[in-house]
Amino acid sequence: MSRMVRKQVCIDEQLDHALAEKAHRMGVSQGQIVRAALRREFETNPDDEVAVVWSGIRSVLDRRDASGPLEGTRTWVRDDAYDDERGCPRGIGHRHSAR
Repeated sequence: MSRMVRKQVCIDEQLDHALAEKAHRMGVSQGQIVRAALRREFETNPDDEVAVVWSGIRSVLDRRDASGPLEGTRTWVRDDAYDDERGCPRGIGHRHSAR
């Protein structure tokens, strides 16, 4: 076991009570509970968790893209809704584009 370093923290009464109860119930010191909680916190790297989530999302999107358009979904893109380079919407006509 490596050398222990004393740390002092402030916690609220509710957390203090819960910590004391858990330590008593488990038959260990409150310090052991705190050390175990800190180890869990630092052993779990949030960056790794985010990478795993994004990897899963990319995997789903890649499979979806590889399958092509879904049956019954639209095959047009937003630009198809406009008549010309000026951006006149279809069905409205050029007379309304001067607004």
